[in-house]
Amino acid sequence: MILGGTGFLGPHLVQAALEKGHNLTLFNRGKSGPNLFPDLETLKGDRAGKLEVLQGRKWDVVIDTSAFFAVHVKNSAELLAPNADHYIFVSSVAVYKDLSKPDVDENSPVYRMDDEEFSSYSPFQAYGASKHACEMAAEAAFPGKTTSIRSDTIVGPGDHAHFRYPYWTRRATQGGEILAPGKPSDPVQYIDVRDLAQWIIYCAENSVYGTYTATSVPGYNMELMIEDCQVAADTASSLVWVDSAFLRAQEVVDIPFWVPSRENASGAGLLSVEKARQHGLRERPKLQTAIDVLEWYLELPPKKQNFVVGISPEREAQLLQAWNSRQS
Repeated sequence: MILGGTGFLGPHLVQAALEKGHNLTLFNRGKSGPNLFPDLETLKGDRAGKLEVLQGRKWDVVIDTSAFFAVHVKNSAELLAPNADHYIFVSSVAVYKDLSKPDVDENSPVYRMDDEEFSSYSPFQAYGASKHACEMAAEAAFPGKTTSIRSDTIVGPGDHAHFRYPYWTRRATQGGEILAPGKPSDPVQYIDVRDLAQWIIYCAENSVYGTYTATSVPGYNMELMIEDCQVAADTASSLVWVDSAFLRAQEVVDIPFWVPSRENASGAGLLSVEKARQHGLRERPKLQTAIDVLEWYLELPPKKQNFVVGISPEREAQLLQAWNSRQS
């Protein structure tokens, strides 16, 4: 049973499970993609309080893709615990407290709701603490039978909400000089939504319990990522590497996958994924992701090809002009 199932990760989970011949039930509010899976049993409710339709039902595995608050996980997990054998919760690498060094893994310090400094946490830090609280709530209800998957940035076809990775594939299609932030060697990690979905189903099938960081193997970087997008776009373009300090001075705050300051985040993009790989996680070639994301994006209606992150073409042109003038 999937709590959610109609967002970004959900449909890929459904597809991966159906390909393996599993029987599925979805539980959601029926507001997002209500007609996506007409042949599947869908129970309507709200994890914020309307859980009655889950009572008395039995499932082998519960997959929770949609929780941000520990109380919601607590309520659903406690209700389902007597009638299910395994609870899989999709968490986030935002739980990790210290990215000042590489090789952060599942044993590294995490943000907690009960930390003394919690009241001063940024929204991102508070989000990490909340996700960790969700992990603990799931484990409390399913002791020893919980899988907490700390996912990194999820990319792939179907990302209607954030468009972080499509920013680069679209930009590559436009050609010309591309503003590349930071250094070519700046590390980058993400996980293809299809790889994550397939691995979650693998964990369900093989009773993989515990906590895992789910992302790509370290060794990829900003230059390789943008170059993969250039190859996928097959359009003439060149990269202009612009110093992070210059971008910060220009008050640039959001270029996808760019870390504005690595002074205390030298471990960003270098998370250890060894534990997950030992338990079945695999990833497809990065170029294939770029090709597939661009194909999906170009098939969207024009009015849906909107972006909520990144810099506009006009802003990029201004920054490039300022940078080039400074360099000359």
